[in-house]
Amino acid sequence: MNARGEKHTSSRQMTVAIALTMVVGMSSAWAQEARKAIAAVPFTITEPGSYYLTKNLVAAADQNGITVNASNVTIDLNGFCLTGPGSGKSDAITMKARSNVEVRNGTITAWGGCGVIERAPEGENHRMLNLRSTWNGESGVLLMGYNHLVKDCTCTNNGYEGVLALYGSMVTGSTLGWNTVGVNLGSGCQLVDNMIYGNVKGVWVQLKGNVIRGNTLRMNNERGIDVSGTDNVIDGNFVTMSTVGIYFGQAGNFYANNRVADCGTAFGGSVPTGAGDGGGNKSF
Repeated sequence: MNARGEKHTSSRQMTVAIALTMVVGMSSAWAQEARKAIAAVPFTITEPGSYYLTKNLVAAADQNGITVNASNVTIDLNGFCLTGPGSGKSDAITMKARSNVEVRNGTITAWGGCGVIERAPEGENHRMLNLRSTWNGESGVLLMGYNHLVKDCTCTNNGYEGVLALYGSMVTGSTLGWNTVGVNLGSGCQLVDNMIYGNVKGVWVQLKGNVIRGNTLRMNNERGIDVSGTDNVIDGNFVTMSTVGIYFGQAGNFYANNRVADCGTAFGGSVPTGAGDGGGNKSF
């Protein structure tokens, strides 16, 4: 190709490159604009979409932080802290009968009520990811309804539960300490691979059909795992320094491969005749 052709080709390539750069830049701007900023509280979400904090936010007395009045919402705390007034009954993030709400990536603290709460039994499919919910007057995370996920969260020093999750939910990879109850479960839930430390009661299994597996529980004062319901599986947990390590309130449960150490009573309640011993349970 001659010099003129080479120059023409080079010019065309440069034009294409500039155009692509402009498109990429415009696409990035559009993506950023698609998320809605939360720059102050109280804040009410009225339509589906993606929302994010722009800075640390502090609430006045008797005001909820973020009220979610829509389904299909993602709230990214963006690494910031949502701080309450330190008293009263207000909640950091509150919703009622919503679906598909995700809260992630930040800290919630000092609310008189709950850190995050779904109030209605119709709520479903919420996800709490990489949250710290601490020093709240009631629960760190309280999710009524169905099919929720709490993953990689830290819920500590809350007045009631670290986490309450009802039907068909999963709590995994989380640290739950110094609450009244570390985890409170309904039915059909899984509690897998969590650290549960220093609560009055570590795990409270109220209803049926739950799987409690692979958790480490230490210094939960009254009971490490309290199984009040039936048809539950308690498998492969390590429980130390509780008055009762694993307590069965009634028959019709299965337990296997658990290790219990330094507890006043290792396996209590309806054990051994009232619960199915699958073997491998050891106390020392």
